[in-house]
Amino acid sequence: MRYKVKFLLHLFILAGISFAIHAALYRFTSLGQTAAEFQFSLTTLYLFFGISAVVVLGILAFLPSRFADNFGFVFIGLTLLKIGITFWFFHSILGNPTGFNPSEKRQVFLVFAWFLALETYLSARILNTAQQTLDFSANPPKK
Repeated sequence: MRYKVKFLLHLFILAGISFAIHAALYRFTSLGQTAAEFQFSLTTLYLFFGISAVVVLGILAFLPSRFADNFGFVFIGLTLLKIGITFWFFHSILGNPTGFNPSEKRQVFLVFAWFLALETYLSARILNTAQQTLDFSANPPKK
């Protein structure tokens, strides 16, 4: 149980560091002037993707052991659901080919891709930790 919560803590730390770097780039460069016109602020993006990453990793970390064989399918299904919710939530930016700043579309995509990379990395660590905790003393694996 303790190691499962550790992965969520890693997510918070990595997301916090990346948010600080992203916010510093906007504050100390000319990108901040462009970002002032965005419909969704940087904080909104990080909150949305952070909450969705916590939900995905929370489900994966506390996935019952009977679904351990389907871990990858659950991850892909949750990622596809997250893509659909993201498109619905940010439809005014992503679904509109004209009228919005292309930098805002790039920002949404980059934050999405960063959180997807974090989720993939931490999911792989959850899967590796779950495989290490299996007890093969009764039935050792066949070679």
